Amino acid sequence: MSSTGDGATIVYPPDAPLSVSDVLTITNSLKVGLTWVDGVSSGGTSVIDYIVQYQLNGVWTQLDSGVTSKPYTTSATLVAGDSYLFRVIARNSVGTSLESDKEHVPVLILVAQAPAQPLAPTTTRDLNTIIITWQEPVSYGNTAVISYTIQIRKSDNVTFSETTECNGALPSVRDSHKCTVLISTLTSSAFSLAWGEPVYAKVLATNIKGPSPYSPAGNGDLVSISPDVPTGLNNVPGITTAT
Repeated sequence: MSSTGDGATIVYPPDAPLSVSDVLTITNSLKVGLTWVDGVSSGGTSVIDYIVQYQLNGVWTQLDSGVTSKPYTTSATLVAGDSYLFRVIARNSVGTSLESDKEHVPVLILVAQAPAQPLAPTTTRDLNTIIITWQEPVSYGNTAVISYTIQIRKSDNVTFSETTECNGALPSVRDSHKCTVLISTLTSSAFSLAWGEPVYAKVLATNIKGPSPYSPAGNGDLVSISPDVPTGLNNVPGITTAT
């Protein structure tokens, strides 16, 4: 009887990668960051590297090969504002896996980024209202701003809060870069601003990639909320007004 042999190790190509996803901290208007999870089986031997492909207008193109680390950053220049499908192929010493999209939906990534920080808004008084205005961010990340968030500083001079009167998701507010708040709202318990206090506001912009940082707080020309000057005093005995 022969001696027992060492046996053979059965190896095969790895399973397709899973969960290909966008790395938001890397992706911007010039590049895309990707990460993924290895398939259930490596095929009995270690995965050596990966191939990354993208699709635009229905055609799959190899973007990179020999990729050995995750997250991966695209090496080729992509067109800002375009959306690409991505898939990944794993390779071991035996061969390559199926493409990740064969069993899973490929990830669609927009080559864009969140908007830049807006400039400080301005506040102006108009009769019994405060009008808050702001500018579109210098860079909106190659994709349109879909909403703004406007916050007004409370009487503690630290915390900020929103009001439904400044709903930056409404197209009329978003597109005009302006909203109007009643002074009675600002002097109510929600904000508790006292007569004579300046009104400070800050704003952030959001697009499909996410929100910008909040702008610095701004209050325009030091506008403050104050009661209207009484009228008709000339008709009150003993009271005179300057002319």
